[in-house]
Amino acid sequence: MQGIRKIINRYLPKSLFGRALLILLLPILLLQAVVVSIFVQRHFDAITEQMASAVARELNAAIARIEAAETMAEARAALNEMAPQFGFEMGLSEGSIEETRALRTFYDFTGGFGNLLMMGQGGHLSHEETVANLTLFAKEVQPRLQELHSRPLAMSAE
Repeated sequence: MQGIRKIINRYLPKSLFGRALLILLLPILLLQAVVVSIFVQRHFDAITEQMASAVARELNAAIARIEAAETMAEARAALNEMAPQFGFEMGLSEGSIEETRALRTFYDFTGGFGNLLMMGQGGHLSHEETVANLTLFAKEVQPRLQELHSRPLAMSAE
């Protein structure tokens, strides 16, 4: 206990002015640090929420264009038209599963999946279509995700 007291006394001011200054400034600096950390955390939370909702709106717009298309060719043309404006690749392949290479790239880019939240039903899908989507996911996608999870992340210099 004496050793700790010696260390503290060595660094604390000895004069009355120094101690008064420490008593006045330390709470102010501590309060500023707390307020700044709370502000920055709320700011980043708000920015993250805004960005996530913007991506959701873009995907909803793409889904609406696909659902409004009469043919698969019209839906692909609409996606090709929208993709450059959104800044990410979009594709539409009837009845096919995303290639493993693209899935691996996405997995590596995001740092892997801790928990994957999937929306297997959306829009005006019937019960049968929803069951078909979930069955297809369980048969085709989920085994690939397990395979990705068993391997280490690829490190790239891109």
